[in-house]
Amino acid sequence: MKLKSAYIFIVLLLGITIISCKNDHAGSAGTSSPASAPKTATTSSGDISKFENLDHDFNIIPEGSKVFVKGFFNNSLSENVVTINKGMIHAKGGVLTVAEFNLDMKTLDMIANKDQNAINNLKSLFEVSKFPDAKIKVDECIKAVNDQQATHILSGHIELKGKSVPFKIRSRIDYSAKNLTVTAEPIIIKASEIGIKPADPSQENLYFNITINGLIL
Repeated sequence: MKLKSAYIFIVLLLGITIISCKNDHAGSAGTSSPASAPKTATTSSGDISKFENLDHDFNIIPEGSKVFVKGFFNNSLSENVVTINKGMIHAKGGVLTVAEFNLDMKTLDMIANKDQNAINNLKSLFEVSKFPDAKIKVDECIKAVNDQQATHILSGHIELKGKSVPFKIRSRIDYSAKNLTVTAEPIIIKASEIGIKPADPSQENLYFNITINGLIL
């Protein structure tokens, strides 16, 4: 009788052990480990947190968009500024696929030591009454390589007094919280290329330095 009872006890113990192992296996299969957790969805083109992810238009902010014009006019060095009153920017894949800006030449003004006669002379040299607008258009934007200051290379042309002059400049594009800023080294053109005759041939270079501020639409 004692032997039969011991046999029954061993059978029951084995049954409990088997059931317990099955339950443990089922529980481990139903629990997700960190390695098997679903991956975060890839960023869509609608994400505006990073410049590389953008596929968006930007609205130009005239208050912060300027072209600084420096050069010798009538044998006198002059530093001036022109407002960019409108334009188009589209950013996609970390570059500018569209970048075109209108310069309101009527706003041409001296930065310091303002003299109305000198300002009028400047406007006369740029024939503002005949050409009230100038344009800067970027035809190509590529990423700069191994450049600690510049992020992109811009190639395009500047239109002044009905004449188009090509350029290729290093630029820096910064983006944060829906705001885009483009700064660049000067576009350098010769005064004679736009019909301005310098008093001294060594003073022929004119420098156009752009600063663009845009807000995502």
